[in-house]
Amino acid sequence: MRPNRHSTFVTSIAESAWPAIPSQEGARLLSVIYQMEHDQWQSPEYINERQFQQATVLLQHAYQSCSYYRQRLDSDDLHPDKIYSPEQWSQLPILERGTIQREQKSIISTAIPKQHGACHKGSTSGSTGQSIDFIGTQYSHFIWKTHTLRDHLWHQRDFTKKIAYIRDTPDNDPRFKDGLEIAGWGPITNTLFHTTASVALDVSNPIEKQCRWLIEQNPTYLHSYASNLNAIAAWFEQHNKTLPALEEAIAFGEVVQPESVVLFNKVFNAKLYGIYTSKECGYMALQCGESGNYHVQSESVLLEVISDTDEACKPGEIGRVIVTTLHNFAMPLIRYAIGDYAEVGEACGCGRGLPTIRRIMGRERNMLTLHSGDKQWPRLTQFKKTLLKALPSHRFQIVQTRREVLEVRIESDRHLSNREEQDVARSFYQSINYFSDFDIRFLYLDHGTLSSNEKLEDFRSELVRTA
Repeated sequence: MRPNRHSTFVTSIAESAWPAIPSQEGARLLSVIYQMEHDQWQSPEYINERQFQQATVLLQHAYQSCSYYRQRLDSDDLHPDKIYSPEQWSQLPILERGTIQREQKSIISTAIPKQHGACHKGSTSGSTGQSIDFIGTQYSHFIWKTHTLRDHLWHQRDFTKKIAYIRDTPDNDPRFKDGLEIAGWGPITNTLFHTTASVALDVSNPIEKQCRWLIEQNPTYLHSYASNLNAIAAWFEQHNKTLPALEEAIAFGEVVQPESVVLFNKVFNAKLYGIYTSKECGYMALQCGESGNYHVQSESVLLEVISDTDEACKPGEIGRVIVTTLHNFAMPLIRYAIGDYAEVGEACGCGRGLPTIRRIMGRERNMLTLHSGDKQWPRLTQFKKTLLKALPSHRFQIVQTRREVLEVRIESDRHLSNREEQDVARSFYQSINYFSDFDIRFLYLDHGTLSSNEKLEDFRSELVRTA
C-alpha cells in the first residue's frame, strides 16, 4: 500500500501520534488492504485459485441455506461437490434479473453467519423497469469499503486536498441543494487518514448552478455520474472557463465515453477515471492509471464475460457480464447476469495479475433495436455535437420506447425550433450510420427530472429481456 506522501494516519491513542495506532475498524481495513496489495501482483493462476476457493465456499453455503440454489442445482445434477474447477463452474445456471424478482425469498439465506453482522436492505435503480431488492451484511459492506480505499490508493490521491461530490443526496436532504461542507472525505477514508473537508452538492441542480458552484469551490478532485461530468465539461468549454486546481474526476454509475475523457483533458487538463460498480454487486472493476483498462476486483467478485453461446470470451471479444458476489452470504448472487456488456482485455502492462476489461459497453438497455430486429451500439457523437450546439450543456437522454419510436428527453426551459429538431434528428441517423424512419419525438423536462435516476445513459432502450 502506497498512500500519497502527504497522507497521515489517524491514531486511536492520543499519546501515539507516530506511529499511529489505528482503531479496530482501521486495523481490519489495513489488514485486508495489505493482503490485496500483496496478492494483486501474483500470477493470474494464483489469483484464480484463491478466488475459486472463496467461490466454492459461497456455493456450499448457498446450496445449504437457500432453497432456490438447492432445488436448481439438484434439478441439474450439479451438487457443489462436483464443482471443483472453473470449467464445472461455467455449467452452473445463469441467474437472470427476472428470476431474482420472482424467487427473492428463496435466494435469501436462512443461515446467515453471525460473524457477518447485521443485514441492510437496498434496491437497484430500476431504469430497465426491473428493479430488484437485495440485502447485504456488515461484512459485505466492509469489503466495499476496502475497494473504495484501494481506488484512492491506486491513483495516489492527496487527502489534504479538496474533493467535491455531486450526486444524489441522502433522503433528498435539502441542505445539499446549495452545497454543503462535510468533515473529511467520508467515513471510510476518515477511518484511516487525516483528510481535509469535502464539499457536496445535489445532482438535481441545473448544470449551470453546478458549474458556478464548482468555480467557487475549485476542487482538486470531482466525483459524479459520468453523464453529469460530461455536461459539466461541455458547459465549461462553452463558456471558455476552467477549474485551475482540478486534477482528476472520478465517474461512477454509468459508462465513461472516450469523448468525455478527451473533453476533460482539453477543458481542465485533468484526468477522468471510471469505476465499475453496482448497488447489488459493489465494486466490480477499477480503472488502471497506466493502461486505462479496468482491473476486475477479483477479491470481491468472480466476473465472467460470455458469448451468446455461453462460451468464455477471449481478449478483444464482447459479451455479457456474469457476476458472482463472493462475500454476500445473506443473498448470494451466483452467476448473476447483471445486464452489462463488456470487452475482455489483455494482461495489463502495469504487472498486476488481476484480469482486465478493455471497455464496459453498457447494458442491454443501451443497445438500439433496428426495424429489422438487429441491434447495434448507438454511437451518438454527431448527435451530441448537434444537440449541444443548440442547447449547450443541457442534460438529455434518448429512450427507445418501441421499436419504431425514439424519445429525445431534454432538460431545458427552451424548446428547439422545428428546424433545429430536424437537424438533431438527422444527426442521429448520421451518428448511427443507418437510416430508418424512426418516429423521433422531443420531450422537454424540468431541470433535475432526468437526474432522479442515477443511470442517466445517453441512450436507453426499454426493449430488454425480462427472463
